[in-house]
Amino acid sequence: MMKADDQFFHFYRSNLQAVLELMNASMAGVERFNARQLEAINQAMSDGAGMAKRIESAKKPEELYEIQTDLARGGLEKAMQYWSGVREAAVQNYLDAMKLAQSRAAQAAEGFQKTIGTPPAAVEPFMSALQSWANLGSSAYALTSKATEQAARMASTANAPVRHAGAEAKHRAA
Repeated sequence: MMKADDQFFHFYRSNLQAVLELMNASMAGVERFNARQLEAINQAMSDGAGMAKRIESAKKPEELYEIQTDLARGGLEKAMQYWSGVREAAVQNYLDAMKLAQSRAAQAAEGFQKTIGTPPAAVEPFMSALQSWANLGSSAYALTSKATEQAARMASTANAPVRHAGAEAKHRAA
């Protein structure tokens, strides 16, 4: 059996590693959000330049009205795409954090079991309750993960008609 100082050191190091892993997962999530934002900014600048050229070349009010209509439709489509991407990044961040938490909880349970070995009969009810709690946490993670994935699919499906309408309008305008 490990000495108390060694156990504390191992526990402390393990928790610092978990915090570092969580920070790295969080930074990866921030990076995904930033990539979506930069993509949206670049697309908006490109679209704006294209619209400016179309406005300059317009000869009649009807052409300006058509440009305005295209701008509105394109804006709606772009907004839906952007928020869909943000949602996807948020869901991925959540899933990454939950996987990390589940992994760390399993490691902690394993380390705890190794540290104390076979518990005395007097603590068996407590250990049984602790095991039930760990199983409950694992089940909750699995259900939450599945629900999040289903919600993401449903949101994507709900946005499909808007994306389709925007694509059709773009095609008709071309």
